[in-house]
Amino acid sequence: MAYESWGQLQQMLPSRFHAQSPDAEASEEDGYVLEGLAGQRLTRLYPVDAGLRISNLEICYMMLRQAQLDSWRGPLDPLADVLREIDDGIDLIGHFRRVLQVLRLPSPPQLLAAFGRGAPRGPVTVVSLDAEQEREYRDHCETVVGILSGDDTFAYATHRALYPT
Repeated sequence: MAYESWGQLQQMLPSRFHAQSPDAEASEEDGYVLEGLAGQRLTRLYPVDAGLRISNLEICYMMLRQAQLDSWRGPLDPLADVLREIDDGIDLIGHFRRVLQVLRLPSPPQLLAAFGRGAPRGPVTVVSLDAEQEREYRDHCETVVGILSGDDTFAYATHRALYPT
């Protein structure tokens, strides 16, 4: 179920979303260009309704987290053994937890209003934020970057570079 839920969430986003940068040109698929109050190009956001999909992912996370804890204690179950085998020094379970935290973030109300409850589709349009929406945009981006980066200063700098200040 978690795999299907993750796939459904990915289907809600443009297929190129992971390659976006503030300077990238909008395509028909992207649907819009996001601009700040002063007309500067901002990294696009794609609000999605994660709904029950998050519950399925949380169940998967709890199962993986328990297996991770079990793997530290010894070979108690096959999932714990697999986690120990794929451990390459990267805390995959921690990354998964942080992604879930981002998915649980509420959408800032004024910013969501700028999108009309969803990113525009169809011909490329310009979405210009007013002062309050831009403040919410910047606060929301900082929250996302902080969660995804954890305590890793390099990750923070890398994630932060995606969002203009």
